[in-house]
Amino acid sequence: SAGERDKMLGMLDDYIQYIQQSGNRSLITRIYGIFEIRTNYFEPVTLMIMQNAINAIEEELALTFDLKGSSVGRETKLVYQQRRGSAFARVGKSKKVLKDTNFLQLSKDSGLMDLPQHVAKRLIEQLKADSAFLASHGIMDYSLLLVVERGRSERVSTAVTEHIVQGANEGPQLPPVEDRKLFYHLGVIDYLQTWDINKKIEACTKSFLGKDKKMISAVEPQSYSRRFCDMIEANFSGSYSGFSLRRESRLLIQSLSDLDL
Repeated sequence: SAGERDKMLGMLDDYIQYIQQSGNRSLITRIYGIFEIRTNYFEPVTLMIMQNAINAIEEELALTFDLKGSSVGRETKLVYQQRRGSAFARVGKSKKVLKDTNFLQLSKDSGLMDLPQHVAKRLIEQLKADSAFLASHGIMDYSLLLVVERGRSERVSTAVTEHIVQGANEGPQLPPVEDRKLFYHLGVIDYLQTWDINKKIEACTKSFLGKDKKMISAVEPQSYSRRFCDMIEANFSGSYSGFSLRRESRLLIQSLSDLDL
């Protein structure tokens, strides 16, 4: 939209500086260019070219979540195949994008994000920094796109390990981290929405309808950032420590601990 274009152009210098200062570790998805198409047949159209927030995945092996840290209206209707068991077994073949409530339901029993503590710590720190940057520019209502991919043994290779060692400077997300054969792809998306009159009206309307005003998606930027970070810290806790991996996998995890993420 024109508003998103203007917001991006207005913060462009700070955006570039922030990405550089983060050592290109920021999880904010990159915008490569903004273009306007003009013809004699329709009104000018603005196009924004963004980087894909995730690496190549095999859809049949992946669960996709759109996480905001809010709970009102944040559930994708889904018929779970099992009451307990792994998240993949419970979701079955559904390819729907899942939301916060689904994530909490699936994480409760299966520990989707039980990362090694040192990896979780660095991930949380980076997401907090990204959220603070967005809040400083009056931005809210962004999401963390999280894809949890069920790995296969051939995915963990020397080539992957060497890429981690050299640094993950090719994209906005951390390299896939293997944790009990799960790979995580992450990126902050939809981050050009400001706390404008439309969002203020949305917040007032939902509050009037009896929704918890602290848990609706539309809240002012600083409150949104605090809630988003609370969600990340509470659910990406890094409590898992029981690794039993091949040598290549152990190298991959160790390499992450050596990175300045």
